[in-house]
Amino acid sequence: MGVMPGPNVFTAPTTTLEREGPSGVHLPVLRYQLLIGVLGLGAVVSVVELALCVLLCLPVLAGMEAPGLRASMWQPAGLDLAGWLSWAARISLGLFVVTAALFLAWLARARRNARVLGMSGRVPGALLWWFVPAANILLPFVAVRGVLQASRGGRERAPAWLVTWWLVWLATLLWTCVEIGFARGVGTVQFVFSDVVGVVLALGLAAQGALARPLLLAVVVAIQRAQHTRRSAGRPA
Repeated sequence: MGVMPGPNVFTAPTTTLEREGPSGVHLPVLRYQLLIGVLGLGAVVSVVELALCVLLCLPVLAGMEAPGLRASMWQPAGLDLAGWLSWAARISLGLFVVTAALFLAWLARARRNARVLGMSGRVPGALLWWFVPAANILLPFVAVRGVLQASRGGRERAPAWLVTWWLVWLATLLWTCVEIGFARGVGTVQFVFSDVVGVVLALGLAAQGALARPLLLAVVVAIQRAQHTRRSAGRPA
């Protein structure tokens, strides 16, 4: 009497160069590629915003207290920096919405992969806690950390830069609120850059905004590469 074959616990390779991977591990390639592209574009826009903030800060830091003097500094060059910053904020906010949708779609698939690769069921969900007040200060970070650790085999501690990403992300939420004000018109831009307090606030938050997208990019790439490596290995670690 023949022996009945057991259930197939592996999936076929997606390319000729990739070995069979654990069943249920499907890499979200399209979502990943779109997310990387949008994050890269967003990072460029964030750097432009930071540069415009620096230029708008110069008159105040140079001691030009009168609004007329501050405006006259850039008039000879014909530069409408406040208007440019307002438009940059609108583009950045649009990219933020697209990035959030792509990231959550990608993270949902990455978390399912992580469960297959041995992630504990106690790790919180990847989607719900982003929208729950108070809980979204910590639990989304715990979820991403759990996905990264499981994707790496569960034997390594989460890297320190992951904590940096999360702290910068929390600070970036304040910058997003400022961007909403900038997007409404140049009046808000001129108000924020009217004194030293506004200048320091804008520069600090704009710098956080410029860091947030590259750090998120690092998180996404680290998880995707780790899961690709585990899948290509042909078995869970």
